[in-house]
Amino acid sequence: MVRGRTAAVVGPARTLLGSKLGQRIDSFDVVVRFNDALDFLTPDLAGDIGTRVDVLYANQVVLGSLRPASLSRVHDLVCTNNSLCFTAAGDPRPTCLPGERRRITDVREALARARATTRLRVVYAASDALSQWMDGNWPRTGLVGIVDLLAFGVGRLFITGMTFYHGGGHLLTPPSTTLHPQKNRDGSWARSADGVGHDSYLELEILKILVREFGAAIEMDEPLTQLVQRTL
Repeated sequence: MVRGRTAAVVGPARTLLGSKLGQRIDSFDVVVRFNDALDFLTPDLAGDIGTRVDVLYANQVVLGSLRPASLSRVHDLVCTNNSLCFTAAGDPRPTCLPGERRRITDVREALARARATTRLRVVYAASDALSQWMDGNWPRTGLVGIVDLLAFGVGRLFITGMTFYHGGGHLLTPPSTTLHPQKNRDGSWARSADGVGHDSYLELEILKILVREFGAAIEMDEPLTQLVQRTL
């Protein structure tokens, strides 16, 4: 679906507001979004964030909350497989929490009952590699999606609406809410007592490496470009 084609990767950062990028985003061969993106694909935001979503990457918690009927516009639904709970085939591994063991099976069955054409896939290699690169920390959904798309040979990747939690906010949070690289969207710490969890300081470092290695294929919007250049 993506090999050799152009793709827009659209995050949920408030930097998109006023960007007027909607038409450009929808012009790409494939439009990729994350987690609860379906909640803010509204007419009033279309001029800034576009309307299409061909591929939706979601962690298994969000995956369980998605309604099959809402996925009619989504061609591919991709589980980012936090903590590597599942095999690439979607089977639960021993580390999978009891409440999540049937998550992939349940979603597949729900899609089948709804006669949805949306395909469900589970990421393994990208999540595994990123966890190793990040000293055991788990990548957020956006970075998993970027690495996964690059691994499938995407021709050109435009990244927008992403700040890797370095300041700014989320489209669904109040303007006063500022994201932090080591916190969750609600402001709670994203790392456990043993220091493992989400760490977007490390994610930004990996992004800079990806930009160097795949420079000809990666384009970033102005806010993300400035962030990368400022931290080089």
